[in-house]
Amino acid sequence: MYKKILVLVLVLPLSACTAFGFLFDRLPWLTAWHMDDLFDLRDEQRIQVKASAKAMQQWMKDEGFPLLISDLETTQSLWENGQLEQAATHLEQSIRQRLDAFFTVLSPHLVSFLLTLDASQAEHYRAYNDSKVEEWFEHAESNKAKQEHRLEKLEDWFGSLNDEQEPLVAQHILLLNDEYTVRVQNNQHWKERMLSAALQGDKQALSEWTQNFSLWWTDDYRQLREQNRAQWHALLKQLLPSLSTRQREHAAERVSDWADNLRSVL
Repeated sequence: MYKKILVLVLVLPLSACTAFGFLFDRLPWLTAWHMDDLFDLRDEQRIQVKASAKAMQQWMKDEGFPLLISDLETTQSLWENGQLEQAATHLEQSIRQRLDAFFTVLSPHLVSFLLTLDASQAEHYRAYNDSKVEEWFEHAESNKAKQEHRLEKLEDWFGSLNDEQEPLVAQHILLLNDEYTVRVQNNQHWKERMLSAALQGDKQALSEWTQNFSLWWTDDYRQLREQNRAQWHALLKQLLPSLSTRQREHAAERVSDWADNLRSVL
């Protein structure tokens, strides 16, 4: 569920400034619409969600986005100076840091909402979640699916990979043992922990979780994440030095577009 909030906030179509601004301006309405899809909101909950989204929208404009813009500018500078690994590391660390700050601010709003859920809404969310599992984790069904998923992400950043670069994906990105099952079981685990805490009115547990989602990861999933990060970093270590001038420019333009889109709503 928390990832769906990120979709609304951070994965809006950053490739088009006008579209980003249009959707960001309507974030309270979009958030309420999506949360209704997840939980079948009551009228008072819809009002609450819109108010929380509006508060988060203002925080992003005042604090979150300016800091992220600065991070992107540093990333672009490192990248254009040929410090490719440093740029990639800086971007990864910056995004993680900004997400941590985002969820720290979001936490009381999210906890307050979760404590209003009733049993029928919990069942509604279970049904929604179950209906999405195959879609969410289809990239973990086979080596081919996982490699195509990673290749698509790489080409978003760098444009098309050449005949020497594409095999690097198959070399480094491999399906891990029971990866699909581990992801599904982890999803089931945190979902039930979250719904149980909400229905029992356990504010402390929800507050701790909304500020550190890894608290309710399974041990297998925690290990899976570390193994996948190692795969990704090993791939980038070999791929980055092989990038052409055009591929480097493509990535620099993407970072610049992100920054421009964020500036457009300040």
